[in-house]
Amino acid sequence: MMRRAVQCGCFVIMVATGSFAVAQRTGGGGQPGGGGGAGPSPEERQRAINSRQWAEDIEKMRAQAPPPKLPTIRFPTENEKLLGRLRWAEDPKKELAQYLDKLWKGAKDAPARKVALDGFWRDAEKPKWARAAIEDYYRKHADGTELRTAPDPVELAKPAAATGAAPALMGAPSPAAPSPAAPSPAAPSPAAPSSASPKPAAAAGADR
Repeated sequence: MMRRAVQCGCFVIMVATGSFAVAQRTGGGGQPGGGGGAGPSPEERQRAINSRQWAEDIEKMRAQAPPPKLPTIRFPTENEKLLGRLRWAEDPKKELAQYLDKLWKGAKDAPARKVALDGFWRDAEKPKWARAAIEDYYRKHADGTELRTAPDPVELAKPAAATGAAPALMGAPSPAAPSPAAPSPAAPSPAAPSSASPKPAAAAGADR
């Protein structure tokens, strides 16, 4: 009998402990005051909706935007490479002559040779003696024909633009219009008879 009473008491204690735990789990055992089951406020919900909409708009704009332009890489030409090597060459004139031979032999005919050397002449702004050497080379190999029969209009425009802009920049006055010629001095009028002119001969005799 005693053993059965102890078993019944243990069973009652276990049932009471389990029911208390279940009540804590289901009855708002979260935040104090019973506010654990409250959802987000209307402002928070609207803020979340706006953030999602802005994110979608930004993604659409990124998808519609054109891709960025890639930088243009300009590689130096053969002429520019040679002109750059002349600065450090031990014998720059010899190296220039070898390059001119290469251009001359690489062209098919006389017009092509002239075009090749003329293009090299345009690139050879520095060193200053390079253009004269190119003209002399063409003159020798083309039976005395000049490489450039007429001055380059681009080269002529540079000093003209510089001289034309100088007065405007310096504020130099424009040349004044020529003044009208001064009138020539008037011819002298005939002299009036002097009051001290000699008396007539008759009057001089009467006085005697």
